[in-house]
Amino acid sequence: ILFPVMLKSNIADAILRAISYLLQYRTAISRDIANFAGKLNLKAMKKKFLMSLALVCLTMVMKGQSLTSPDGKTVVTLEMADGGQPQYRVTYQGQEVVGRSALGVVTNMGDYTRGLTAGNGMAPQKISESYTLRNIKQSQVGYEADEGVVTYQQGGRPVMDVIFRVSNRDVAFRYRILPKKDTRVCVVEREASSFALPDGT
Repeated sequence: ILFPVMLKSNIADAILRAISYLLQYRTAISRDIANFAGKLNLKAMKKKFLMSLALVCLTMVMKGQSLTSPDGKTVVTLEMADGGQPQYRVTYQGQEVVGRSALGVVTNMGDYTRGLTAGNGMAPQKISESYTLRNIKQSQVGYEADEGVVTYQQGGRPVMDVIFRVSNRDVAFRYRILPKKDTRVCVVEREASSFALPDGT
């Protein structure tokens, strides 16, 4: 008679231990699931952040880099066309005076009209100069402008600088070809610079 009672008691203890084990296991699983969900949430936040950062960078690239005259009326904007072709355009008081026009040169060192990327931002610098001219009504001439330099890269290597100057009266730019290994002479074979004037001008 006692044996069945003891057997039932042992079974009851085993069931209780099993239930306790399951509860502990469930708690551990819940904790693991929570940790995993937290990691997933962190990954999702990182992904969203990187996507937002990429969109910001893309927007900056699409908008281009700009340089403004000292009086704020003339603005030169540098952009990149398909195929890595550098371009610029000029506006005066918000009205376009030079449409999207090509930049670049072809040299014995390489074709710097396509396959380029803008390597750095245009950091404006103030230019203030004065000079004297004879036989004119205003012999003493003062010149003020904002100057910006953009370095273009090709194949991960800086190859060309384009230096822009914007004054209250005019816009000018020039090229500076950067050294390439042991090449000592640079021959300009063709220039791609263009000036797209609006219709009717």
